[in-house]
Amino acid sequence: MALAEHAPDRVILDVGLPDCNGFDWCKALRTHSTVQGLFLTARNSEIDRVVELEIGGDDYVVKPFSPREVTSRVRAILRRGLVRSEADAGARETEQSDEFLRIDEGTFEAVYCDQRMVQTRYEFRLLNTLAKQPGRCFRGTR
Repeated sequence: MALAEHAPDRVILDVGLPDCNGFDWCKALRTHSTVQGLFLTARNSEIDRVVELEIGGDDYVVKPFSPREVTSRVRAILRRGLVRSEADAGARETEQSDEFLRIDEGTFEAVYCDQRMVQTRYEFRLLNTLAKQPGRCFRGTR
């Protein structure tokens, strides 16, 4: 994939691409990158927005859109990226490891038995929370 070779800092993905949809591109991109992404979509139902965010999008804009809104949302993503990159410098010190599972909060990567785990950001957060407190029993909120 060309994206693996060029490693962009940010991407804007159109969900309605003619030969492939933006969801597939995002999933493929997430297998090797944590690049920040903005979805452009004509789909405006709640389930579509949830799916876009769950598979790795950082934000979305519904068509038709104004260039100002897209610019503002890209700027917001860039600001979050600056905050994240500053946090990443300190987070590398908080890398957790045992003989089977390694979690790096700086790169949002988890490796189990030398195999990189592909997961959504919410799955990563859940795994990280559980790994930080082995032996603890967690209760649901329902």
